[in-house]
Amino acid sequence: MFFPWLSKEREPGSLTLFRGERRIAQASSAAFMALGAMTDELTPTKVPNALVYKALSDDNASSAGGEADGVFNNLQNLRARAEELLAIEASTEDDGSEGYAAVRAYARHTGHLYAGYAYKLLADCFSSNPSAAGEVPVNGKNLTHEALYAEAITHLQAAVREADAEVLRGIGGAFNRDLAVGSAEALLCKLYMSRGQYTEASAHLDAALGEKATMQIIYNANGSPNGLYSTLGETARDVEVDADAVNSLRNAAERKAVPTATNKEGNRYLTNLQRHSPLTITDGAEMLLIRAELIVRGVRTGDALSTVNRVITPYDSTSALTTAPTLSDIDHLRRVYLFLRGERTLDYRRGLVDRAKQQTWQSRRLKWMPLPENETGKTND
Repeated sequence: MFFPWLSKEREPGSLTLFRGERRIAQASSAAFMALGAMTDELTPTKVPNALVYKALSDDNASSAGGEADGVFNNLQNLRARAEELLAIEASTEDDGSEGYAAVRAYARHTGHLYAGYAYKLLADCFSSNPSAAGEVPVNGKNLTHEALYAEAITHLQAAVREADAEVLRGIGGAFNRDLAVGSAEALLCKLYMSRGQYTEASAHLDAALGEKATMQIIYNANGSPNGLYSTLGETARDVEVDADAVNSLRNAAERKAVPTATNKEGNRYLTNLQRHSPLTITDGAEMLLIRAELIVRGVRTGDALSTVNRVITPYDSTSALTTAPTLSDIDHLRRVYLFLRGERTLDYRRGLVDRAKQQTWQSRRLKWMPLPENETGKTND
């Protein structure tokens, strides 16, 4: 699914579109990898060069060490570019050409969608400390954890409204109304699930991505490689798939969902990653797992068993569950089928993960990434 962005370099009275997948992909990859290193998804190799993964895995990252700076900078860059797109659209006058109003509505949808996504990731990764040092600086203001999520919700709700606007109905071409609305609704659903607000999550589920839909960032074949591939592909040097994750795979479907091998250096890597593999932000399979969890929690009615099997059986029909899933089963299925999307850390935070692992998680000093020191106003004095 492609999303156009407005270019700042434009002729007066015109809107020029360009693809902004690279910024989205860089921000997403950085967040997913760092969050994975905080849990039992990824672990540093014996001789890592990228200290961020080792520091987060060893639970000794610090604001002074700068290990999380790259993640922070990528997320802030995505947020700034999305908000810039909205500002450019708002400052542009219609030139009277056919379809111009639709282009502007599409631009507003795109800006709000990725501004909301960026604010969500900033809140997911940073801002846990209620002190001033734990607030995230945005546009000259320090925003609390709650304020970041509020911004995300406001933008994502606006993205839904713009995608459903009358001016965009029936235009065809690059715009797909169901995918556009479904992507924003899916992000809202995910946001509420990660915060344990299950009734609110359920309210967005029916309008979210359909079972076969995917919100992906497509890497340009002539551009930089998928950030996950660069770090966790066959030439993996700095980080590898955690042995605990590999050992947790129970059947053929799960081994196909998280296919691993060991390279000549002895590092476990993901064999399904290619140089320009699309990066999945969310998809219909994730919405099915959310639906099943909400059924198990009694928030929705339905058949949780058949729902989870719609996720499992496309990989291998013989791996289908035969009894109704428990929350423990949901935890495991999310770990496998949402591997390396940042969800594992969020599931730890909301208490979905089993008690023994929760005890290990609770003993961690860092359950969020430290803000870069130059953003907190601290000094080494």
